[in-house]
Amino acid sequence: MKNKKVKIIMGVIVGIFLFLFIFYPKYFIFAPSFSNNSNLNSANHFKNLNLEAKAVLVFDLVKNEPIFEINPEAQLPLASLTKIMTAVVAQEIAPEDISNLIDAALAQSSNKAASTLASMDKNFIGLMNKKAEELNLNQTYFLNETGLDVSKETAGAFGSANYVVKIIKYALKTNQDLFEATTNNLTINSNPYASTTTLLIASKTGLTDLAGGNLAIVFDAGFNHPIISVVLGSTEEGRFTDTQKLINAIFKYLTTNNQ
Repeated sequence: MKNKKVKIIMGVIVGIFLFLFIFYPKYFIFAPSFSNNSNLNSANHFKNLNLEAKAVLVFDLVKNEPIFEINPEAQLPLASLTKIMTAVVAQEIAPEDISNLIDAALAQSSNKAASTLASMDKNFIGLMNKKAEELNLNQTYFLNETGLDVSKETAGAFGSANYVVKIIKYALKTNQDLFEATTNNLTINSNPYASTTTLLIASKTGLTDLAGGNLAIVFDAGFNHPIISVVLGSTEEGRFTDTQKLINAIFKYLTTNNQ
C-alpha cells in the first residue's frame, strides 16, 4: 500500500515537472523558450542549434515580440555593447560634431573614442545609469563607458539580453542613422558581418575576459522586417557562428510563418 502511494506521488511530481518544462521553460536555466505565437513547426527551426552563448534573444521588431530566447533576463557582462548606451547619451548631450567619435566607438569599438565622448560631462557614467533607469532597465548598470573589465572579478557593465534589445530599440527610435557606420566596411569594422550581410541595419561587438564574446545585430529579414539578435556570453569566434545559426533559423522560421 505504501509503495503504491509512493508511486502515485512520484508520478504526480514527474507530471508537474514535465508540465513546467514544456510550458514554462524559462524556469529552467538553460532551457530555450519560444514566443506564444510560435507553432511547433516554427519552434523546430531553433532546436539543436548547439549555441555557445549563455544568453540569447531574437526579437521581431514588426510584431514587437520575441521569437526565440535563452536566459533573456540573465544579468551578464556587456563588454563593448556598453558603447551603444555611451553613444546614445553622447548624442543627447551634444547632437552635433560628434558623429566621427560615435562611428569609431560603435564600428571600430574604439575605447579611446568612447572615453572622449564620456569626457564631455564629468558625470557621464551617472547619465548612462540614469538613462537606464528612464528606460526601466532594472538589471543594467554601468561602471565605465567602454565596458572593459574593471578587475578580474568586476565587469565594466552588466545587463541582460532583454535589456540590450530595449537599448537598441531606443537607439534606433531616437536616431536611425546612429549605427550607419556599423553596417559597412568602408573603415575598420569589428564586425565581419558588415562586409558580408547587405541587409544589416546595425551591429555591435563585445569581447572581454569576463564577458566572453557578445554580439548584437539588427538585420532586415524581409521586406522592411527588422529583426534584433543578441548573443551574450559566447566565445570570441562563437558569437559569430552562434549569430549565423540564428540568422539561418530566423529565415526558416519566417518562411514557415508567412505561408
